[in-house]
Amino acid sequence: VKDLQRSPKEATDAWRSYCETQGNGKYDPQAYDASFLKRFLSTMNSSPRQEFGGGGSSRRMSGSGGGGLTERVKELQRASKDNADDWRQYCDDEGGGVYDPSKHEATFLKAWMARVKGDSSGDAPNSLIQRVKDLQRSSKDLADDWREYCDREGDGRYDPSAHDDAFLESWLSQHSMLD
Repeated sequence: VKDLQRSPKEATDAWRSYCETQGNGKYDPQAYDASFLKRFLSTMNSSPRQEFGGGGSSRRMSGSGGGGLTERVKELQRASKDNADDWRQYCDDEGGGVYDPSKHEATFLKAWMARVKGDSSGDAPNSLIQRVKDLQRSSKDLADDWREYCDREGDGRYDPSAHDDAFLESWLSQHSMLD
């Protein structure tokens, strides 16, 4: 079921529809027992729809094509709901409805990252980003303070790389951590 969720939009839509009509409305396969999952897979196998997953789509990319970029895209998605929603929309519009970042070329991932955070370099995070991350790791209080600051000033985006330097500098200066 997880593989189907990562495959073309039609399979994801079928899963969501099934969860809404036959299940409890949750899309996480772990929220259901094995018999529910088997019934869904059975309907998918007997459905006249196109075959999902595994097929060699022309947009199918090498599984490791993005390398570390794949992980960065996943981190950005986890950083905020807006990023996750933007990723899905971007994949629908530009990526054939394939949501798994590992199925896309590095150029596709970099273009989305540029769209989200204005940086398509794919290089290591700058020192401001690293300082914010280090401070968050150093103290639960600072991590909580960062989240509160992001909720208040940054639209709930918790990933430091999703913010510009001025935003990061402002938070760092509040903690006397700016050079």
